[in-house]
Amino acid sequence: MLSFLYWQFISAPTWLLKLYANLELALWRFFSVPFIVKTLFSYWHKDSVTLRQGSFTGLVKAISWNIISRAVGFIIRVTVLLAWCGAQAAFIILASSSFLIFILWPVISLSLIAYGAYLLTL
Repeated sequence: MLSFLYWQFISAPTWLLKLYANLELALWRFFSVPFIVKTLFSYWHKDSVTLRQGSFTGLVKAISWNIISRAVGFIIRVTVLLAWCGAQAAFIILASSSFLIFILWPVISLSLIAYGAYLLTL
């Protein structure tokens, strides 16, 4: 009985917390959060236009295309960060609820057995 209690309340929760930490790191790396934050205002796929013409219209065209490329990159990176935030929120909710259910499962089981035994005596 003591080995079960040790497993239920010490060994298995420690293993679960390590699993959740590994899954958290996997989410962090899957969405490339540090890289996306670092390159938030960068060009989209390095799609920048250089000024090859010496005219004013060429300069305006290069600047406008570069701004558009940065805006597209910003929008896509922010969308990925928002998706990461959603996945992070879902993971936190699922991980904390499953951990809580795992810890409380013996109490829930015993209370349901006691309630069933009580119903049998009626």
